[in-house]
Parts: sequence; structure tokens; C-alpha cells
Amino acid sequence: RLKPETDFCDAALVEPLACVVQGVEDSRLQSGQSVLVIGAGHVGKAVVHLARWLGFYVVVNDDRPEFCNPQAVPGADQYLPGLVMVDPRRGKRSRTLVEVLETFRSCVLLGVNR
Repeated sequence: RLKPETDFCDAALVEPLACVVQGVEDSRLQSGQSVLVIGAGHVGKAVVHLARWLGFYVVVNDDRPEFCNPQAVPGADQYLPGLVMVDPRRGKRSRTLVEVLETFRSCVLLGVNR
């Protein structure tokens, strides 16, 4: 529970940050693994920062190139803009998730909604 004197803007960040920390903890990351973050929105950006802070090799993917670059999400080791799976709403297909994951031998996948 937040204290009554907690600033509204600070309080608004608690839930998304808690989701990021919980997701990273639930993934049971181990030293030497890579992290593939799918979705480079505000939550994905936070996952990237936390994973880098913890010392992991971080790869970011987003189907929006303007979100998947060093200016939008600083700190990742690699950026893979473009679709990774079929999006039935858009009728597009690019690389499959398996094709992307074949690039990484020891990878933990963290999917992030946007």
C-alpha cells in the first residue's frame, strides 16, 4: 500500500515497474544468458534497462522500427526491428520466433505487451 503523501506521478510508475521486476524474477535468468525482449514500449524499455543493469546480453524486437533502435531504447546490445510472428490483424508475416531464437543459443524470452 502506498503512503498517502506519495506523489501521483510516482505512484503511477509503481505497477508497471512491479510487473517488470516480477517478469524478470519469474524468468529465472542465469548468468551468461541472453534476453530477447519482444515489444519495445514503455514496459519493454524498463525490462531492457533492468536486464542490462543485471549484466545480461539484451536483444530487443518490435514490429515498429521507430521503437526498436538505440535512440528509443538505449542500452540494448542488439536491435531486431520487424515482425517476429504472424499478426492476423495485419495479415503480415516476417521471421518466425523459431527463426529468431535459432540465432541465440542461451536465450530467455520476455514477451511484453504494448
